[in-house]
Amino acid sequence: MDEDGEPIPLVGSDADRFCQAHNGDNLLTPFQCDWCHFLNLLGRPPTSSVAHDVRLLKCIRRSNLDAFWALEPSTVSRTLDEVKRGLSLASSFGFAHQLFWPLGPFPLDDTFSMGSAAIMQMQSLNQGWYTSMLQFETVRKFRSAVSNLYQTSVEGQWATVMAKDTRKLVVTECPTYGSWFEKAMKGMHKQVGHDVRPDRALSLDILLEIMKLIAKNWEVAP
Repeated sequence: MDEDGEPIPLVGSDADRFCQAHNGDNLLTPFQCDWCHFLNLLGRPPTSSVAHDVRLLKCIRRSNLDAFWALEPSTVSRTLDEVKRGLSLASSFGFAHQLFWPLGPFPLDDTFSMGSAAIMQMQSLNQGWYTSMLQFETVRKFRSAVSNLYQTSVEGQWATVMAKDTRKLVVTECPTYGSWFEKAMKGMHKQVGHDVRPDRALSLDILLEIMKLIAKNWEVAP
């Protein structure tokens, strides 16, 4: 699905859309491998013979790919080209190793909130009202729940609030508002899409009949 939820034709190089990453994705999206995320969540390596371990690894892989697909391959490719050009020039000056920042390692903790993303992936497989799976607008409610719970936790009490007049801005370290999670949610929305079915407009005849009923009830009201 595109930004408006419309299906994108899967032709040519797009036949594997949402199914694999591209060179340079890790330059724009924080990345940890499936095993690292699994270790962060359970404190042990996965076991291939355990069904829920395999299921969790699949949810982790899907979330990682969704995060990558928050940006289109063309955007990633342009960034990769710019990085290569910059490194080439920095190498000629002798400071290529100082040009950019380390991409890891990350702390041995679920700082990405991959656990929340995995739960949302599993929830999306449930039956929806109009489709075989739940839509993103329903699944994303879990993110709101996690974010609200964070604000009541010990870590959430250290958030900074800046206010002016009736407006306020909250600076938080909640991982569901982090860079990776934002991209994972955008990519998930693009991948799942949405099926919007607004209420139909009332015809003039029906509207007039409703007005007559309202007027009648008003006349007999005490």
